[in-house]
Parts: sequence; structure tokens; C-alpha cells
Amino acid sequence: MKRLWTEEEKQELAERFPNERLGLIARKMGRSFSSICKKAWELGLYAKLKRNLQPISVTTAEAAYMAGFIDADGCIRLSAVRLYGNYIRAVPIVEISNSRRGIIDWVASRVRTSGRWDTRGVYKAEESRYCKQKWPHYHLSITGKERVKGLLTAILPYLIVKRKQAERVIAFIDSRLSRPQGRHQKMIPDEWRLVLQVYELNASRKKPHIESRERLRAFVESL
Repeated sequence: MKRLWTEEEKQELAERFPNERLGLIARKMGRSFSSICKKAWELGLYAKLKRNLQPISVTTAEAAYMAGFIDADGCIRLSAVRLYGNYIRAVPIVEISNSRRGIIDWVASRVRTSGRWDTRGVYKAEESRYCKQKWPHYHLSITGKERVKGLLTAILPYLIVKRKQAERVIAFIDSRLSRPQGRHQKMIPDEWRLVLQVYELNASRKKPHIESRERLRAFVESL
């Protein structure tokens, strides 16, 4: 039997939505992830959050500083998502890994000045694959089209190694946001080509990454 939403639950969702990840909200409210997403959309919470999003505010020196860390210890990518073996969408992501927690915390604190960036799309965690080392290794991941574009636009003049990736990710985001309800529309071939270009620019030599890149290339060439 379908479980109906009460007015109290709707109010709770509206209060949690701007400050907590959707998965965490789902667990706390005893609802499925898809149910939370659907109700948030029906209540207009996504649109409200987007209207309240403030641009990232950093000084020239801070932008250059962040660009240096991302060039050296970061990754700018478009993550292709598959469902039942079929490509359905791509997610823009900026990541930084470093053994110094202070650096990760500082970047996260600057991202937080944008208001929305300290919520569902930004998280800090100790990387499990580094647990065998004598020192901890920390990871910061930033997602969400508007917030990723804001960060990349701020640091773009100072990027050197990963400038091309940033330019293509920004172009991808602009394409998605230029269409009505772009986040929910089927991706067009030009957008998938941008995804492939970023995969190729990152050029990871790890076997799983090579396999995923070849699989994506075959898909794009079939469009």
C-alpha cells in the first residue's frame, strides 16, 4: 500500500532539504531515495534552492591557490552514469585529494561561502584505499552543475594542467542549463562528445578506467 505524505513530513523535508544530502534525508525519514527526490520536485524545493544559490566569492589569490591544488592533486571530470548497461546521463565533478586535512578543510570552507555548497553535493571523507598508509588521506568532492560551474569559472584563469577539462565541463553545464528542465532531459550527442573528450583528456592508465573510456567511446561513436 502506498504511503501518503503527511503535512508534517512535507515540512520536515523542506527544512532538511537545503542542508542535508538526499540519501541521509531518506534514511532519517524512512523513505526511499526516489520518493524524496520526487516529493522535493513536487514541492518546488529544487527551484527554490537554485534561486537562492549565491555565486562563489573568493579573492584572486584564493582562486589561484585553489587552481594550483586542483592542477596538482585534483580531478575535473564528467562521470558517465549507466543504468542496466545503458548510458543515461553524466555528472560534473571536481575532486581534490590530499594527506593534509587542513588543505581539504580550507577549500571546503571557501566553497561554503557560496551558501548551497556546504550541503548535499560537498562531502569530506577519508579515502579507504589509503588506509594502509601510515598517514590518512582525505578527499573532497564537489558536485552539482551550478556549484561546479561557479568554482571552475572562478579558477579557470589560473588553471594550467587541467584547463581544457574545465573548459569542456563548463561547456557541458552551459548546454544542460540552456534547455528547459535540462537536468531531466535526455542528453544530446554533442553533450556526450564533451563527456568523452574529458575522459580522454584525463587519460587515466588504470585498467578499469581504460575499459570505461573505451566503452564510452564506442557508445559515442554509435550516436
